[in-house]
Amino acid sequence: LPSGVPAPIPSVLLIHGYGENRSVWDAFKKQLLDRGWAVMSLDLRGHGDSKTKNGIPIQAATEWRTSAHEFPQDLDPALDFLKSQPRIDNRKIVVIGYDIGADLALIASGRFTEVRTVVALNPKLSESLAMAGSAQDFMPRPALILTPDEAEGNRIRAAAKDPARVQAVKVTGGTTAWIADKTVTDAIFAWLQQTF
Repeated sequence: LPSGVPAPIPSVLLIHGYGENRSVWDAFKKQLLDRGWAVMSLDLRGHGDSKTKNGIPIQAATEWRTSAHEFPQDLDPALDFLKSQPRIDNRKIVVIGYDIGADLALIASGRFTEVRTVVALNPKLSESLAMAGSAQDFMPRPALILTPDEAEGNRIRAAAKDPARVQAVKVTGGTTAWIADKTVTDAIFAWLQQTF
C-alpha cells in the first residue's frame, strides 16, 4: 500500500510473462506506489515461489500458454485477495501484464467487473482466446495494448470495448526490458490517468 494515501485506494495487479516471476516488476511497483496506487504482483503457478501444489513440486509447461485450466485459475484468488483488502477500492482495479500476463489481463477485464482497465504488453490473441476458453468469454473492457506487432494489436483491439488503444512499441526482451522503456511507462501512466 502507498503511504499517506487515504482509503479507498485504487490498485494494480501485475502479472509476469512465461518463465519469469513477480520480481520483474520491482522497479515498476515503486513507481506505482509513489503515484498513490496499491500494488500486488504474483507468481503464476510453476513460477517463482509458486512451484508447489499441496506440497508436490510443479513445473510450468509450454502447453499451459493455451490452457483454460492452468494460468487463468490464478486470477480468481489474486483478485479475491485484492477485493478483500479493507483499504482497497475494489471497484477500481487495474491489471497490467506482459506476454501470458498480458493475455491474462485481457481475460480478467472481461470476466471481472471490478477490473476497470488493463494494460497488455505484447499479448497474443490466439493465446488469450485459448486461455479464455471461448470467444464469448473474451470480451475485455478498456485496454491499452502495447505491442511490436500493430496488426496483432488491432485484432485484439477489435475484440475490446471502448476505449481501447493500440500503440506499436519496438521493445525486445521480457518484462524488465519493457518497463525500462520510457515510452512504455509514459504510455501506461497516461492511460491510467485517462481511464481513472
